[in-house]
Amino acid sequence: MNESSHPRLARIARVLALVGVIGWFSAFAYFLYLEGNSPGAPFAAAEMTVEMANHGHRFYVTRAQNITFDALLCGSGSLAAVGIGLGIRLQPFKPRERKA
Repeated sequence: MNESSHPRLARIARVLALVGVIGWFSAFAYFLYLEGNSPGAPFAAAEMTVEMANHGHRFYVTRAQNITFDALLCGSGSLAAVGIGLGIRLQPFKPRERKA
């Protein structure tokens, strides 16, 4: 199976990988947003009781924000892995030609 026999599937693999990588990096942007806009101590009135940390700096978010971050990180990472794996399956690495 090669890319030329399945061009549509190869394009889908590239799109999956690209969307997954963009989503994975977006998870870190979301994490930094949460870090900058969340209290440094639990705030029970706003249900901000789930602790997150960044190199010793602790901050508290809601359960929904924590689930959103985890889903974005794991889901997009998995999507990227599937896209890359499918792309490698369609177009495997070619060995280098040795010069004589």
